[in-house]
Amino acid sequence: DTEDISEFLGKYGIRHTFEEIYGPEAKVIINEKCQMDSDQRVAYDEFAESALLELEESWLDGSLPGVDFIRCRQLMEHPQDFGPPLDKIKLTGKEERLLVHLEHSKATAEPLIIFASLVPSQNRLVTIAEKMGLRVGLINGTVSQKKRAEIDEDFQSGELDVVVGSPATMAVGFNWGHVDKIVFASLDYMDSSFVQGYRRAIRGVRNKPLLIYVLEYENSVDQRIFAIVEEKSKLASHVDGTKERLDLQKNGNKRISIKPEEAKVRMADLLG
Repeated sequence: DTEDISEFLGKYGIRHTFEEIYGPEAKVIINEKCQMDSDQRVAYDEFAESALLELEESWLDGSLPGVDFIRCRQLMEHPQDFGPPLDKIKLTGKEERLLVHLEHSKATAEPLIIFASLVPSQNRLVTIAEKMGLRVGLINGTVSQKKRAEIDEDFQSGELDVVVGSPATMAVGFNWGHVDKIVFASLDYMDSSFVQGYRRAIRGVRNKPLLIYVLEYENSVDQRIFAIVEEKSKLASHVDGTKERLDLQKNGNKRISIKPEEAKVRMADLLG
């Protein structure tokens, strides 16, 4: 029971909030709605209904997502791995939007952090950024602690322009206050991963708000994942009233709809 836990922690616990230590968070969360390729949408829709049903009763009990739900996420984030006709997709809708962010980073020499939950998606984003001439570091479960430390040092010193990684490995342990923009290409199922992820760039007083872009496909399981994260955030807030309740899809955020053709020309020039 959340009330019992909250009462116990209030009576016996000592808590110092993030705001006490680092000051008020200066941040703006921006949802960017993307569209799937037509072939991608057809393949996705084959699994979508059963994928949502898999989560109706079991999403909060600690069980892993069902097979169809995982397949939907794979089709959303790296459809090219599923063979014809999806292997003809040069960039997904999310990758097209990320291309815009990467181009801005290159033009302005501003560092960029990209979180992505699936390893094939992380690898694709690294390849895209490298083809643009950006210096990129990858942090995920396949990267050693020694290599992670080297990437961290290079990113802070300006030797790297972009870091790409998973929320599970990159959302803790790094202090990147020099970054003004973070992009979440996809989320995992933990509210703490999202909060700890963007807080990599909130350490001390910021001169300007941190821009946090959250990409989502319209009419997809992305919205269900947002709802899961929001619900876990709500429960955490019931237990500890100092925790912020996340609102990833309803009222609090700026929302931008992305035209699917937005980066087509640059995409063709980049990938051939």
